[in-house]
Amino acid sequence: MDVNVSRVGKVFTEYAPKRGVVSKSDKTHGASGDSVSVSSAAADYQFARRALEAVSDVREDKVNAAMQMYSANAVVNANAIADKLFSILG
Repeated sequence: MDVNVSRVGKVFTEYAPKRGVVSKSDKTHGASGDSVSVSSAAADYQFARRALEAVSDVREDKVNAAMQMYSANAVVNANAIADKLFSILG
């Protein structure tokens, strides 16, 4: 599983204050007397995974802005681009 580190950092800064702390001593007891303890590292991993699932992979505001900039109304002057390239390349 590939993890985008910058997205994880963003998720932690946005959601960490709302998060509860789970310690090794916290246990959940089932009806049959079974118990499960969750380490803090596992709880942090699970929290980060859930938060990443909630974050959109596509920033719609950025996509919409780009679509407006590169809409069908844009006029590209091929001669101006060629002149600029030749002036840069010398």
